Amino acid sequence: MRDDKWIGSLLIGLFAYTVIMISLFEKEPIIANQINNSAIIGLLLTILIKMNGGNR
Repeated sequence: MRDDKWIGSLLIGLFAYTVIMISLFEKEPIIANQINNSAIIGLLLTILIKMNGGNR
């Protein structure tokens, strides 16, 4: 589990970089908003799975 922290941080950084670059170069950041919403939903699901997995 501790080894997964750097992978998670790297993925969050890549998502943030992608969203920022797309929103800077796109006139209407529709794609950036979709990526951002998907990332938020994915992170929330990951947190819920980790919380429920730890209670067993």
